[in-house]
Amino acid sequence: MVSPVPVVIMTSPASNWTLGGLFWTLNKYAPELQDIWVCGYDKGFFDKLRLEFAKNPGLMPKSVNFLTIGKFEEYPKSMWSDSFIKVCEYMRDNDRNHFLFLMDDFWLVRRADVRGINLLYEAMKRNNSLLKVDLATDRLYALGGLKYLYGANTFATEGHLDIIKSYCPSPYHMSFWVGLFSASLLLDHVLVPGETAQEIEVSGTGRLGDRCDDVMVVGTRQAPMRVTNLIRSGHPGQEYRGYHLGDGEWVNGIDQVDLEKMREKGVEVR
Repeated sequence: MVSPVPVVIMTSPASNWTLGGLFWTLNKYAPELQDIWVCGYDKGFFDKLRLEFAKNPGLMPKSVNFLTIGKFEEYPKSMWSDSFIKVCEYMRDNDRNHFLFLMDDFWLVRRADVRGINLLYEAMKRNNSLLKVDLATDRLYALGGLKYLYGANTFATEGHLDIIKSYCPSPYHMSFWVGLFSASLLLDHVLVPGETAQEIEVSGTGRLGDRCDDVMVVGTRQAPMRVTNLIRSGHPGQEYRGYHLGDGEWVNGIDQVDLEKMREKGVEVR
């Protein structure tokens, strides 16, 4: 069954080579998500991308829309928020005020619980105080997860999902890690011109202050979607292994079989 949840994917010339892998993992792990909006800067690139994927049927999700923000040179890194403000305004004004957010290098690493995502999406539309629903474990493990041990601080339930409420003073309370967002609440309470994505996360957390009740961020114990980000500051190249916990243990990595199958399909894996 096709999901009603719109998906916003932010991309740029610095990272748009990762779109093929994201599409591949979406097709494998969340094929129900079909209302895809790729938001970037170069219409010529989007035209080229359509032609490229036309040669490789089945790689691109069935319904992909391309939203051109403007000329890339007019939106340096320090103005990422200006780009995202345009995207949020467009989604809000086109009956997609609530959407699932991904960066182009957020590749899925396991089957998504799309039924759970649909439930959270409908719950979000009913509650106009929900700014974000974290779909991974970003909020669950904030502050080491101590506030949520043994079922503590369960805020609500939605179907088979336990909802936890983010603690406002916790680091990255306003995080761009994969989640459902309200465009209108982002525009009203978080986004200001002239900030990088990282600055929005830090300063946006501060702007929310102690408003935990009227502008809420929540998460779940079950993490309906698990992703890894390939491109990270401080890393010389892409990191497909996930995150290193020490003692040789890595978590949330891209499966090696998936990487090989992507290469076989002509997906760019640098």
